[in-house]
Amino acid sequence: MLCAGVTTYSPLRRNGCGPGKKVGVIGLGGLGHFAVMWAKALGADKVVAISRKVNKQADAISLGADAYIATDDDHDWIKNNTRSLDIILSTVSSSKVLLSISTHDKAD
Repeated sequence: MLCAGVTTYSPLRRNGCGPGKKVGVIGLGGLGHFAVMWAKALGADKVVAISRKVNKQADAISLGADAYIATDDDHDWIKNNTRSLDIILSTVSSSKVLLSISTHDKAD
């Protein structure tokens, strides 16, 4: 818990997570779970969990996320959420999220 905790707390704290901020957390594995909880505990106005599939939505909401984006299931997620977050913390090592962004960008 110490390693995952500080790995997610530190960048949120350094980048001003707190009241008045909208925070996005990409990935809901071990690090993402901590990031959602930290963002909420630090007082972010809105915490958005972002993952490829909808199957982690209930977990994200139970951890404190205010919203959830499933990038594989919502084809308009970029258009609907552009410039809506102040801080984005990526906890994934997969390039699939980034590939979906570049695929959507090229289509526009």
